[in-house]
Amino acid sequence: MSVHVQHRLSNATYVGLTFCSDFGGIFAELLPGNFAKLQPPVGQDLMDGLEVKVQLGTVWKQSLTELSGGQRYVEFLDFVYEKETSGSMAFLLQI
Repeated sequence: MSVHVQHRLSNATYVGLTFCSDFGGIFAELLPGNFAKLQPPVGQDLMDGLEVKVQLGTVWKQSLTELSGGQRYVEFLDFVYEKETSGSMAFLLQI
């Protein structure tokens, strides 16, 4: 792997980890007492994609379909806000 490719992967990983960290904080601010995170699927890494995990109170939701329409909307706003403020990170959304 070339140095240029390694640098790009390293930079993408750093931006991705920062994005994931900020994402949870924004969600907690919008819905106090709750938390959200983006994490790679089990057995995969950041470059394979991310899944949204949401904690409402003490319960971790396994799917966004378990959220109410309002909760999903807040999650979407959180994601869009973080994407817009984090720079040039591209995402492909699979819904």
